Order: sequence, then C-alpha cells, then structure tokens
Amino acid sequence: MDDYNRCLHSPLRSEAYLNGDTWKSTFLVMRRPTFDITEDWCLDAEGTLPGARPVDPEAVRLLYEPLLADLPTVDKDLLIPMAAWSGNIDRYARLRRPTMIHGELPCVIRGIYHQPFFAKWWLTQETSEYIRQAIYARLILNNDLSWLNDNTPDTDLPVLIWFPKTAAIPTYTELSRLRPSMTPQIARACINANYQDLFNSLNATPDIFLWRAAEI
Repeated sequence: MDDYNRCLHSPLRSEAYLNGDTWKSTFLVMRRPTFDITEDWCLDAEGTLPGARPVDPEAVRLLYEPLLADLPTVDKDLLIPMAAWSGNIDRYARLRRPTMIHGELPCVIRGIYHQPFFAKWWLTQETSEYIRQAIYARLILNNDLSWLNDNTPDTDLPVLIWFPKTAAIPTYTELSRLRPSMTPQIARACINANYQDLFNSLNATPDIFLWRAAEI
C-alpha cells in the first residue's frame, strides 16, 4: 500500500517493511498535508506545530542507531533532514517522502557538498536547479568537468566552488576556458585557495562578491 498516493502496488512487492509513515505531520507554512486521506487538507486534524511540540525520544534514538527493518511510528520530520544533512544515501532514500518537507532542501544541498557519493546518487534522480548546482559544484571540487558541455544551461552552473575544499589549479583553469561566464566564481575560488597567478590571469571584473571574498 502506498499511503502517499493512496494506491496499491501491482504486482505486490514482497518484504515490504513498515516505514513509519503514519505520523501526523504538520508544517509551519501552508502546504498540502502529507497524508490527506479525507482530501480536506486535514481541516479537522488535531496537532501541534513542530516548534511547539517536544522532540520524540524514539526519533532521537534512531538518529544514532541503525534503522529497523520495520520502522516504528516516529516523527520522520526529524530523521529525514538529518539523513540528508549527513549525506547518508541508504537512510535518506528510505526515509524521504515524495515531496520535500520544510527545511529538507538546504540539508540535501549540504549533504551533496560534503559527500561525493551522495552527489553521485542525486545525479541519477530527478532534480531541481538548486540541487543540480550543488551536484556540479561537488564535481568541480572533485576535479571532474566531464559533465560540462555546450548543452549545460547557465542556470545549472554553481556559485560556490571552493567549499568545503578547493579544486586544483588546472581544474579552475580549464573551467574558465570552457565557460568564461564562470570567471567571477573562479576568481572567488582563487582568492580563497590563494591561487594568485591564476587570479591575475583571469582579469576578473571587480564586484561586491570579490571584495567580500578578499575580506575573508
């Protein structure tokens, strides 16, 4: 049974473990409820805002213990962003819902930046512009430009390409040749990596972001 889409899988899947999806989730912003069985936006449902309810001890315990085959009914709104933040592919792929919850996207981006294999896994998923930017940033930091071609839109190009590590000088040099529009981002990376010669060769136009990078 698929509680998210209110349907049955056919053919039936064997060993379909319980995944703790019966928690009454509420949100700080107005959005369609996760489990709107009555299709009235849970108008009559009782609950407490996430910021006002106590943290579920069972969910806290599962933050540092392996997930059970049959996950108990817990507040997954805590487990999902933490799995994304740490870049844990197995936990996140199992816990996540069809649509992201409040605060999940920043955690996903953080996990991509810090975990190369999490970025590789997301490369196989249907993604948004913000996630693609994070993925391509992680690939640049890994000195991998194989993804960049003439069909790569400028909207997918990352802004931050020097954290949590810096790429090698040849990578930034080749990136500036392949996509001159990324010169400002490369210049900021050169400032943070202390690549003085490459920075001088870029002849980047000064802007407020370069000044801030120099101050750091």
